[in-house]
Amino acid sequence: MRAESDAGDAHVTVIGNSYGSTTTGIAASEFGLAADDVVLSGSPGAGTAGHVSEFTTGAGHTWVASASSDAVTYIGRSSSENVREIVTGSSLGFDPADEVFGAQRVEAESVDRSTTWPWQVPVEHGRYLDAGSGDQAAGASVGRAVSGTSSRRLPGRGG
Repeated sequence: MRAESDAGDAHVTVIGNSYGSTTTGIAASEFGLAADDVVLSGSPGAGTAGHVSEFTTGAGHTWVASASSDAVTYIGRSSSENVREIVTGSSLGFDPADEVFGAQRVEAESVDRSTTWPWQVPVEHGRYLDAGSGDQAAGASVGRAVSGTSSRRLPGRGG
């Protein structure tokens, strides 16, 4: 997503969804990702970073969209539930929605949760930026966050 400012400088936002959020986290913490904002949605883990301060975008420009109904977002290591790593063997990194990680968490709940378990897992995981289904809470939240028009921030998990 690119938006050109009045000054002619491009504002670059990198959005990583699912495993793409893990690779985005690695790029932002280890390889100097040149982005103004980073969005991690449906993240199973933030890669090698233990805190958002390790990202090139820092806490003020790193956003996390994590729906409570998305089981994939519970794979990453958590400050309060390290048992997840023991059970899953996850090496995908820290849960970026965890309060201790320090990113800005935006609203990401699905408006329509008509899908039942177990089919809910893949459906909910794929709805973050889906504008066609009417489930636009996450997409709209991400848009407001990176444009600087969002005033609503959610607490991190455990907060």
